[in-house]
Amino acid sequence: MISAHQLRQARSLDGEPRNEWFVETSEGIEVVVLSVNSVPSESHLAQANAVLENIEELKPKAIRLLEGFMKDKGSWDVGSIDCGLEAQRQECTFLIGLDFYFDGDPCEYGYTYFNVGFNIIPNCHPSDQHGRPIKFVVGFH
Repeated sequence: MISAHQLRQARSLDGEPRNEWFVETSEGIEVVVLSVNSVPSESHLAQANAVLENIEELKPKAIRLLEGFMKDKGSWDVGSIDCGLEAQRQECTFLIGLDFYFDGDPCEYGYTYFNVGFNIIPNCHPSDQHGRPIKFVVGFH
């Protein structure tokens, strides 16, 4: 579980504070939460902790969505959880960022990112109570 005092304020390339806070977990997952009045948002931090607590349920949902569009086979690792500005831009409650390791060449997708957007939908099916994947974004670093 992440507490507010573990978070550091994100900064832009020119060093200016951004409207987000972040931390890297002991598992190597970068977690980003929104800032409200220059402090981490309690509700976004709670959402990030809920995602971390349920990651073993959410990760396979994200992978199933992505694998339907992938021609290559490989393995996936969670690299990030975003409950900040990018999740808002994508109109999602949160994003799970996944790293893909192609069986043929684990470095082939090294510059590619895969973000899966989830929403929390009130009165949803119990299997979706922690989040339902609604979209994905693929890009290059």
